[in-house]
Amino acid sequence: MASSSFSFFQILSATTTLLLLLEAHQASSCFSAIFSFGDSLQDTGNAAHMFVNSALSNPPYGTTYFHKATGAKTFVVPGNLPIGCIPAWLGQYRSDKPSDYDRNGCLIWMNNFSEYHNNHLQTELDRLKGQFPNVNIAYADYLNSGIRMFSNQAQFGITVPFTACCGGNGYPCNATGPVCPNPLNHASWEGFHPTEATYHAISDGIIRGPYAIPFLSQKC
Repeated sequence: MASSSFSFFQILSATTTLLLLLEAHQASSCFSAIFSFGDSLQDTGNAAHMFVNSALSNPPYGTTYFHKATGAKTFVVPGNLPIGCIPAWLGQYRSDKPSDYDRNGCLIWMNNFSEYHNNHLQTELDRLKGQFPNVNIAYADYLNSGIRMFSNQAQFGITVPFTACCGGNGYPCNATGPVCPNPLNHASWEGFHPTEATYHAISDGIIRGPYAIPFLSQKC
């Protein structure tokens, strides 16, 4: 039992967005609050230890938001993003073989790795649903929602998919680093993390479809 409980909280604390409020896309829902906790995309402590003496070691990074059990019973667990479309990895693993890239310009093998991770994540979530029948756990398909954006960039206003908005060309993304004039047409903020425009596109996919989670659009 202890082993199973550890697995449950390990997965949720590492990768989960906890939803208690949703008002995205002008929709009202039955949730009264939203909390996000987990990995480096919404950091609650890891980045401060991994990136010492950097912008990520300063507040609000390294802050935890709960300090006590929340009693929450509704969770959305996001899968991995299409990491083969991330500028930092595209630069590091640049290939001279056109066959290594999909029609959007993303590295196929890296997106396949995201898919591999997400398949195993969903298997574990199915196990947890059986173990905790009174907890509502949903999987958010960030991978395919992200690929949808890269395949329809004009629909989401993306004109610069593979160049970071902040920093770049040898400059860091910090208080003095250069920032692009229009972040809304960039897919990546600083080479690793998505921009608001990308998150909007991904949320559109998991709220409105085609990868919708039904209870996210439920109205009271």
